[in-house]
Amino acid sequence: MPKYEVNSGKLEVKLSWLERLACLRLGVTVPLGSVKGATVDRGAVPAQLGFRAPGTGFPGVIAAGTFYKRLDKQFVYWGVGESVVVVELDGHKFQRLILGTNDPVGLEQLINRAIRN
Repeated sequence: MPKYEVNSGKLEVKLSWLERLACLRLGVTVPLGSVKGATVDRGAVPAQLGFRAPGTGFPGVIAAGTFYKRLDKQFVYWGVGESVVVVELDGHKFQRLILGTNDPVGLEQLINRAIRN
């Protein structure tokens, strides 16, 4: 699972080498000024993510990489057994981040507190 950090005015999604391989990217960094908010999505379904390009997807196991849904571009890293936090963005190349985590409430609070300060 990626590491999610908020520091120096940025939200960072830090990926291990294996996660980088799955996503075909080095990671994602978003200025906090571009973050509108984070919410836990308890009804998320991998089939609703859209078209994957580039990235990795094995139904029921992992969804990782860039996904396109209608005109939206999303970064996704979501593994089996993880809950989802959706981070809405504005003024960034991605419209949202869909992040898998074992502590969805903690990640949601971390991000929302950071954008309020």
